[in-house]
Amino acid sequence: MNKKSVLILIILLSLFIVGCQTGTKKEQKTLGIFIGGSDALEFSFTEGQPPAKVLDNLQEPFFIGLNLQNKGEYEIPSNKIISSLSGINQEAFSLSSLHTKLSVPLEGKAKSGDQVIESSPEEIQFDEANYKHDLNADFPTSLRVDVCYEYKTKAVSKVCLKNKAVEKTLEDKCSVLSDSVVTEASSAPVQIKDVKQRSSAAQEIKLTFKIVNVGKGDIYPPVTFSDKCIDVSAEKNKIQVSVTSPSPKVNIKCSQLQDSNKGTTKLALGEKTISCDIPTSDLQETAFEEPVNIVLSYFYKGSIEKQITVLNSEQ
Repeated sequence: MNKKSVLILIILLSLFIVGCQTGTKKEQKTLGIFIGGSDALEFSFTEGQPPAKVLDNLQEPFFIGLNLQNKGEYEIPSNKIISSLSGINQEAFSLSSLHTKLSVPLEGKAKSGDQVIESSPEEIQFDEANYKHDLNADFPTSLRVDVCYEYKTKAVSKVCLKNKAVEKTLEDKCSVLSDSVVTEASSAPVQIKDVKQRSSAAQEIKLTFKIVNVGKGDIYPPVTFSDKCIDVSAEKNKIQVSVTSPSPKVNIKCSQLQDSNKGTTKLALGEKTISCDIPTSDLQETAFEEPVNIVLSYFYKGSIEKQITVLNSEQ
């Protein structure tokens, strides 16, 4: 083979590889619905609230406050961000309550075309504190704030359906068998991953997906907290799941949801695989793509700590 022939062969192979890569990108094309990611509510102590040092004997009143910003895509309703103090003596610090709530909604970030609109921050504050006892020496201590907030993860999967689920024809524009169903989810600390589908019978498709806690907090059902953010061990790791289609002919039943398309399940080691059956006997012969909506509803719980020192004012 001469040099010219070798050069032509290299060019043809390069074009073939580029074509294959382009085809792959088209197959993995995203839906462009959500911003995506694992961000949700971010919180930190307001500067100087509490101060690092305070005086004893009711000489220095102070506040404990948090800066809040919703970096996810779900608007948190009013009174659904609940904070609770621990680690300090309520009576000694003259606190009327160890609990507080944000009384207004906290919007999340939003997508406008290719632009991301960030949310506005808010602040939550406990009632005034003031250490009442007369100390003999400085007293260092650590206070902790637990924050519980309602949140939702919304996902859309593009599922391929047809009447005869086990048959493949030249007319099919999508495949019933897929280990990577195109799926997008909103930014939230609990995510939908590994969405797959296959035919499980002549006229039935099985859809599976994994729920994963990708954040550092704990999950609870959406009705767990109302006034206090205190651990409820019996409810930890439980989450509410909904799997629906806009089409009335697409019926979905999930074994982990008591053969319903809605229910509560429990994560183990931060994960849970959900398996759903979709009967196809009432569907058309040719394959078509159908959106399947997956919604996770839950409370998410995190915490922060800060060291403060109560000073003996007589030293």
